[in-house]
Amino acid sequence: MMQNFGRGFVFIALLIAACVWALQDYQNDIKKGIDLEGGTELLYEIPLDQIDPSQRSTVAADIKDVISRRFDNYGLKEISVAISGRNRLLIQLPGSDNDELERLKGQIERAGELNFQLVAPDSEQTEANISRIEGEMVQFEQALIAFNSLDEAQRASQTAPESPRQIVVERPGGTDELTAGKVVVDNRAPNMVSASYLSNTNPTTNETGQPAVGFEFGGAGATLFADMTGENINRSMAIVLDGKAMSIATINARISRNGILEGNFTADEVNDLVSILRAGSLPAKPVLVNQQTVGALLGKESV
Repeated sequence: MMQNFGRGFVFIALLIAACVWALQDYQNDIKKGIDLEGGTELLYEIPLDQIDPSQRSTVAADIKDVISRRFDNYGLKEISVAISGRNRLLIQLPGSDNDELERLKGQIERAGELNFQLVAPDSEQTEANISRIEGEMVQFEQALIAFNSLDEAQRASQTAPESPRQIVVERPGGTDELTAGKVVVDNRAPNMVSASYLSNTNPTTNETGQPAVGFEFGGAGATLFADMTGENINRSMAIVLDGKAMSIATINARISRNGILEGNFTADEVNDLVSILRAGSLPAKPVLVNQQTVGALLGKESV
């Protein structure tokens, strides 16, 4: 009898130990939000003046979905992205690492608009021409805001302003005295192909082993890209991300599908860029209006 009791006691002890071990693993696996771990609360406002009035009611939800997909690519499910009012987003980022915070803010604030655009001939890369085109860009932005401020009947009777035929983009590291770090690129089809046609992006390396972003076009995008590169051999093409020429190279042959984006990236920058491109571009760039640090409200005991 005592022998059976001893065996039963040992069995119960082992069962309790197993449960404690399982609970410890469960606690470690809990995704801790800002209430358990503390962190940063960010309030963003979405500017609506350049958004078509018919799309303003859904733009907050659209931007929320894109930002959520960007965070999902990181595997950060515990980040909270919520709509606040008509055109604001409240985002809660658990943790207190400042470097990681700035990196995640980049995922929120970057428009993620990538285009492949032919570079204008050298004769058009003059200071006077750059100044003229920059003026046209300002006029277009003002005209777009004015058009969007009209009521529905007024917009129906007018034509929406057309984007400039050429634009000026920044060229990081540019040393040419004439361009002063700026370059003129074509801004309309067939001399521009949007990255919205990309079927895949992935981290890779260039010929010297430096981190780079690999990209691949599919379907109609592959045809458009092949036509643009095939018809402009020996011309320069810029890969433009959010108004900056990340790289400029001479087209040596027809390119139908694959290529790489170089820009003296670190491995983290490549991963960030891949996440942005996979999630899609934002219809408008959110503007940070408030940032505050939040302490853990429940603490380890609640876990």
